[in-house]
Amino acid sequence: TLVASLALVGATAIWGSTFLVTKQSLPEMSPASFLVWRFGLAAIALLVARPRQLVALTRAELHRGLLLGVFLGSGFLLQTIGLLDTDAGVSGFLTGAAVVLTPLVAARWFKERVGRAGWIAVGVSTAGIALLMLRSATVTPGAVLTVAGAACFALHISALSRWATPVNAIGLTTS
Repeated sequence: TLVASLALVGATAIWGSTFLVTKQSLPEMSPASFLVWRFGLAAIALLVARPRQLVALTRAELHRGLLLGVFLGSGFLLQTIGLLDTDAGVSGFLTGAAVVLTPLVAARWFKERVGRAGWIAVGVSTAGIALLMLRSATVTPGAVLTVAGAACFALHISALSRWATPVNAIGLTTS
């Protein structure tokens, strides 16, 4: 529907603007400090809003939540450090490589079946990324770090899809 399409475009615009905001914040503070403030405040808000969700996690869920945090935190740290040496638009585009990498990670590490259409989409997306990168001829250390961050996001997305349930989702997020 039109409303759903507009909502998707709006969410994409907001997501894309965060790359500019982050890049503009980096001269004022280090990438690690920026992320501690950004996600530290969110973690505190979750703890205050739903303190029992973290306590209710089993030992296995807590371990998985910590791994999810490592994947997500590493992704954001690599991406944010990469922004020091990469244009915000390029960083956003390269971060989108997580969409291509997620089915690969899911198939390799979680033995998920990816259908033919999924593999075709991965191939077409990979070719598009390669063409755009070759056209711009900009392979900087920041771009490499950003793609590594996208790989961490793919790990996070794949693991989250396997481990999160409606009951443990807030606890996993908080841990």
